[in-house]
Amino acid sequence: MPTPFDQVVAKIITKGFHNHRLEDHSDVVSGGIFHDLLEQCPTLKKDAEIGDIKYWRNVKTPGARKRKIDLLIGEPRPDGKPDLTKIRIAVENKSVVTAHRNRDARFDDLNEALQVIHKAKPETVIVATILIGLATR
Repeated sequence: MPTPFDQVVAKIITKGFHNHRLEDHSDVVSGGIFHDLLEQCPTLKKDAEIGDIKYWRNVKTPGARKRKIDLLIGEPRPDGKPDLTKIRIAVENKSVVTAHRNRDARFDDLNEALQVIHKAKPETVIVATILIGLATR
């Protein structure tokens, strides 16, 4: 059965990523999620078409050790930059197969992103993606 993520996985395979920690890998995942949201949500698509919302990738956030959040979707400030108080959706991608002993570090990364965004706007939808086992061996 096809899934919305099939095109993203196909692009990852085509690019032949060997280091899934690269920003380019996360950008492919974020782009796939954003385009799927536009296809599945007519209201979001309309808001994007008329410019009420925008999307930003790899935005440094206040707090959270200035970590970057992979994808923000929401209303822009007058200068076109994201307004954290008007973010609708935040996505953080973790596409690394991590040693079990490091699992807490990956969770901490995701939790820090959640805390920063929810402090600015508690009703923001937070999404975390985790890709595991794309290699054939």
